[in-house]
Amino acid sequence: FRSGALAHALRHISDLKRERGARFDAFEHVSEATELYRQAGERLGLANSLRLQALSAPDPQSAMMCWREARELYAALDVEAGVMECDRHLA
Repeated sequence: FRSGALAHALRHISDLKRERGARFDAFEHVSEATELYRQAGERLGLANSLRLQALSAPDPQSAMMCWREARELYAALDVEAGVMECDRHLA
């Protein structure tokens, strides 16, 4: 998974941008990371990326779609903390 390092870096850049209030930039970076993880079939990275995508989503509908998909992945991977966080946002 050669693009794994790029996806990982993009995910963390997105998180930093989001924390600094640059939500649009954060969403663009994490969207690219999500696509790289999806192409590689890297499910944990994809779930983590979808989580950040939900947090920086431009609208509530997009956020909910990301939370749902992330929850499915976390559940399949038996990541209880991830499932619980998704459930809080989906409630």
